[in-house]
Amino acid sequence: MNQFRSVVAALFLLVAVCPEAHHAHAQATIATPGTSGDQLLFFYDATAGRTPFLVVSNLSPSALTLEIAWYPQDVGRRLATQRQTLAAGGNVVLDPSQVQGVSGNAGITVVTPIAAGSEAQPVVPEPVNDTLASAPAGPLAGGFTLADLSTGSAFGQNPLARIAVTADGRRAAAGSIVDGTTVRYQRIAPDALTIPFYFNPTTAGFSNRAILGAFEDRYGSDIFNIGPVSADLGYTLIDSAGGDVAQGSLTVTGVLFTAVQTLAGATPVTSSGKVIFGTTSPLPANANLLGLMSQSLGTFAVGQGLPGYFAAAAPRNLVLDNAAFDIGHVGWGEESQNFPGSLIVEGGAGGAPAADSGTRLAWLGRVNDETSDLTQVIAVPAGIGPSFVKFRYQIASTETNCSQVTPSDALFLFIDGVQVDGVVACSGFNTGATWTEFGFVTDLAAYAGKTIALRIRMKTNGSLPSSVFLDSLRIDSTP
Repeated sequence: MNQFRSVVAALFLLVAVCPEAHHAHAQATIATPGTSGDQLLFFYDATAGRTPFLVVSNLSPSALTLEIAWYPQDVGRRLATQRQTLAAGGNVVLDPSQVQGVSGNAGITVVTPIAAGSEAQPVVPEPVNDTLASAPAGPLAGGFTLADLSTGSAFGQNPLARIAVTADGRRAAAGSIVDGTTVRYQRIAPDALTIPFYFNPTTAGFSNRAILGAFEDRYGSDIFNIGPVSADLGYTLIDSAGGDVAQGSLTVTGVLFTAVQTLAGATPVTSSGKVIFGTTSPLPANANLLGLMSQSLGTFAVGQGLPGYFAAAAPRNLVLDNAAFDIGHVGWGEESQNFPGSLIVEGGAGGAPAADSGTRLAWLGRVNDETSDLTQVIAVPAGIGPSFVKFRYQIASTETNCSQVTPSDALFLFIDGVQVDGVVACSGFNTGATWTEFGFVTDLAAYAGKTIALRIRMKTNGSLPSSVFLDSLRIDSTP
């Protein structure tokens, strides 16, 4: 029987993709929704035998115009849209059973402040008077109740909330338009979600319910919508002793209702424990993943938002030492038949062009019968995402042979002594004084978990010399 520690570790490593870097200020990607914010999200269930009530409160010092969008379980369209103006300090109760087109459905409700006088342009509301610029909270607050009329029980809690942030994850200024580019709502995208649960098989009438949601943010020129997206999850049910008692997988598209008993399948649930959901593939761009859990015993019920976690995963990109050459002869081996130890030069000196960035660059080639090698040993972490060597270059060549099959002069990429890519250098490809972008197509992710010797080699033949100038190297997720 597997133990809790190994189960958690395995699920958290299902996706080796790190979210946006965590900062001391607000974050662009969060693992768990807040309890107040610049936009509110609610799960609702107005199907037969169930009644929800949603409460929205304005803590801002200014009145707000709100758009209230009701989506069904598949979130493929809006069922209804309402407008509500809330005075400073005001609040409103929303009852979907009284909204035409929504009664009888379940799904997600999105409450978004919009600019006064606009049709539906999302805007950042004025924060509570002394809200810190780094605070994850916002002026929209409230709560909800989801009631089961068949048992006479209900549960509720705070809304699911997020704030609007700029591209670097900082809190957006009040009055900013949420356009999806310069300002967007935080993305709720954990690598794992957890359901802590209680289960007593000797107690009659006990039930639990899990509500999972997966949707994408859709930013228009003057409106905000959500739409369907699929999240593939693997899950493990762990008992009170830390033992793995059931495993499975499911796909969440829109809103999914399930229960611990359903997830356990044929396995008897005999104690308290937890269910850990781990994403088995990266969430699509703009995708959000979140959930709620309720438990009831007769007329008594409690509920909670599902805690979300980011995996301790490998960094998204490798970083080369001294990638722009600006700290001199550091980080790189400089091997040359004619200029040993002198491939990194000052920009603008001795016939070299001005650097693309900073003050230095690498000058490879220069003369006939030259082999110039820049080398660096790098450790490629396990689980690394797509990683390609990219740089800016200039070519100054007198070589007339531009054959791709039998080139006279060329720039190559070697990994552990094996040539894996290359590009021809000849007069037909001269760039003049223009720095040009280029990327090798070899994915360093193929070497994940290994330490490799990376070599960039320029080779010229015995006539018509060529020079290749390199600067601003980096490792990127696309070639």
